[in-house]
Amino acid sequence: MIFSYKELSKYYEKIKYLGETLLFNEFRGQKCFLIRHDVDWDLELALKLAELENKLEIKSTYFILITSNLYNVLSPSNIKLINKIKKLNHEIGLHFDASNYKSNYDNHAKKEAKILESIIDQKVYSISLHNPSMDGFYPKFPSFNDAYSKKYFKKEYYLSDARFD
Repeated sequence: MIFSYKELSKYYEKIKYLGETLLFNEFRGQKCFLIRHDVDWDLELALKLAELENKLEIKSTYFILITSNLYNVLSPSNIKLINKIKKLNHEIGLHFDASNYKSNYDNHAKKEAKILESIIDQKVYSISLHNPSMDGFYPKFPSFNDAYSKKYFKKEYYLSDARFD
């Protein structure tokens, strides 16, 4: 399937017809759609998607990769992009690459979250692992709403546009 914003808009309209969308930090076990975006490559494209979702009244959580080789979260222009996404009523979460560390993953995630919190001027509640299926390693993050915890992640209810994992 070739991606288009028009087709994505149709998909989102169907989601709205079927139920509500919530942010990870709003989820309390109710039936809903949790839409997340792991921002690996491009904050400008993430903003474009966030603007579309806002226009369609779709809530999403955008997981930002602090250790990206492709964008610098601390550059002034990227700080503005991240805050624009937040101001569109989306949640900003941490996209965490555990392969950068050998142990104490939750503590390292807390440190990275502090960087993100300094950018968005609010607490980061949610976390999503970067490429967990590459080695099957899923560390636990008790300090966060972990996108891969059983509370959120059940294969029979999970749909991905990327690797399907």
